[in-house]
Amino acid sequence: MTTSAQPTPVYEERYVLFADMLGFTNIIREGRWTPQQVLSALEKARKVTAPDYAAISTTQFSDSIVMSAPVDDLGFLNLVFSAFFLSIELVQNGILMRGGIARGAMYHDGDFAFGPAFIDAYELERTARTPRILIEKGLFESARWPDTMSEEEICEVGHDHLPRDDDGRRYIDYFSHIHQGEFDEGLNGLLPHHAALDTMVAQYLRSPEESIINKYRWIAAKLAAARERMHAQWGEHD
Repeated sequence: MTTSAQPTPVYEERYVLFADMLGFTNIIREGRWTPQQVLSALEKARKVTAPDYAAISTTQFSDSIVMSAPVDDLGFLNLVFSAFFLSIELVQNGILMRGGIARGAMYHDGDFAFGPAFIDAYELERTARTPRILIEKGLFESARWPDTMSEEEICEVGHDHLPRDDDGRRYIDYFSHIHQGEFDEGLNGLLPHHAALDTMVAQYLRSPEESIINKYRWIAAKLAAARERMHAQWGEHD
């Protein structure tokens, strides 16, 4: 009996996200969720990808997620938006993300994910410190974009979705009122998102650990800045 030869695994050039789900470990350890709730949250995490772009691969293990996309005209943009939607989905479950997006050689097939780009994204996550997903230096500027996008539209993505933080590093913003259009309920979806972040800030600013306090001070500052811009543009909202 003969068997067909299996294709030789090779690296591909891919955009890669590595992210940790902050708070997931404590949820498990403290028994705050049933196994069914854990599975439900993880399934949501696996499914929050661009619905019309099947080229994104996702692998989840413990409290970490790896997502990757080919280096084509849609890869970078859809990976960024998938990470954004995943971030806001997990906030509703009391979980924040910290990670990095890099570009390079990667093997990603089902349960297997490895390669230089994986390592680069993992090391970005280690340097992020606060609950943010960092973009590899120069990646936004060198990324491929859809032919239908103008230079102005690309700049808007950089300004609205991938701004520079105080340390000069680009990250995926999940605070700004500009994102209200990404919620099914518009502003009525954004405000509960902000409220969920407020709840986490109030809880963890009382932590005895300075490293945890610093993470939530960062969130509190981003929320305050986002609200100031929103109120300046639209006025007060309940």
